[in-house]
Amino acid sequence: MKDPNFGWMRSLPLWMVPEKLMTFACIQHFLKSPEVHYSKELAFEDIPNATKIYEGLSLTVSSKARGLGLGKELIERTNVIAKEKGCSHVYISASSVYSQAIFKKCNFQILHEAKYEGVKHKDGTELFKDMREHKTVQVVLLDLSTLS
Repeated sequence: MKDPNFGWMRSLPLWMVPEKLMTFACIQHFLKSPEVHYSKELAFEDIPNATKIYEGLSLTVSSKARGLGLGKELIERTNVIAKEKGCSHVYISASSVYSQAIFKKCNFQILHEAKYEGVKHKDGTELFKDMREHKTVQVVLLDLSTLS
């Protein structure tokens, strides 16, 4: 199933679109930009030899549970399930330094990386505010044939 495309909303006057919906459209536009290059449709461009791709949507662990290995365990279990379902690759965007560190530990390779700083709304204001320690988004990949 194809992802819904909200990019057309960016062509409308700001007063016509609720602020949160416009923000979502701008984030979607950012993710599909040449710097990030992330979507279901773009995955097969990035991985032309892929047969079936598992697209992860989110890896979230509470700050209170960090350091317990839960994120790594979730990724390892995801990889097993994806392989059992016939996927050749796991493909996901990692939006925080914490998830990026976990994917690195799990031997994912970085396909694309883009800074949050300087990404603007249609009206010129910063799209990403108060990102604290999170500076970039990464699109990461694991070739499941490399797992034992």
